[in-house]
Amino acid sequence: MRRLVVMASAAAVLPRCKASVFSGDRSMVRSLLAKLRRTNHRKRHAQTTRAAQSLHKALKGLMLATALAPLAVFAPPAGIAVAKTGRKPPGVANPSVHKPRSVNVRRKPSARPPAASRDLSRTHRCAAGSSTYKLHLPASHIDRPQGLIVMLHGCNQTPDDFAIGTHMNALAEKYGLAIAYPAQSRRRNAAGCWNWFQPMHQVRGMGEPAILASLTRKLMRELRLGRDSVFVAGLSSGGAMAAILADGYPDVFSAAGVHSGMARGAATGAMSAMAAMRVGASGGGGVSVSAMRDRSAGSSFRARRTARFTPPMRR
Repeated sequence: MRRLVVMASAAAVLPRCKASVFSGDRSMVRSLLAKLRRTNHRKRHAQTTRAAQSLHKALKGLMLATALAPLAVFAPPAGIAVAKTGRKPPGVANPSVHKPRSVNVRRKPSARPPAASRDLSRTHRCAAGSSTYKLHLPASHIDRPQGLIVMLHGCNQTPDDFAIGTHMNALAEKYGLAIAYPAQSRRRNAAGCWNWFQPMHQVRGMGEPAILASLTRKLMRELRLGRDSVFVAGLSSGGAMAAILADGYPDVFSAAGVHSGMARGAATGAMSAMAAMRVGASGGGGVSVSAMRDRSAGSSFRARRTARFTPPMRR
């Protein structure tokens, strides 16, 4: 009987014990799972925080390096800064990679710029009259040219036209010569021709030859040139006037270049000039050359002939 009572009580208590044991296990499992969840959450949070901090530092260093890059030219070399502080710039693994390259440019010593040529517009006045002219001074001998050429243009031309058409300024640069371009006044000749056919302009000391000779002497004094370095050349009416100057002023001009020009005394007026240009001078109607020469020149004119122009040698 007693055994039956014990077994019955045991049977009654056992379900409750099992229930208490099972309920204790469930609470323990729940607490363990909660602890695991909290641990995993903390680990994930810590890992996420460290990754975010690393990314933040990298971005901060990159932004700082980018912002200070334009000022790197004015900053001391990176090696000196590291030696003093012992720290590298934040966010930069190797500062030498981001250091701006220093370009070593070798500058040549500043050479003195070459002097430029000069083209001057002037007016010359003397007792015989006045004349405007252009003067070209070469760049190679701007202060003291090697010689002087007086260039006389043709009819309906200007000094600028004559300079462009003859390219004498280029030769002036090559040989170091000064070039003078006198201009004929339209008041003396409506067509701009030199009055080589009028007797008053065919003699020494009068008219256009006297003006041109006076202009040449002035330039000789200014440029410190002697007779052996002074020449005259001309085209058409300018060529005829060049022949008159070479014949009438041998003490000024050492040689003359004549292109399509008539000889001195070939005509005594406009009509005879047209006839002389068509068929040549008759020889009887022209003024005697010996009568037009100045006595002060003496017999040296008779032995003088127009020489071929040879550019002077460089000194």
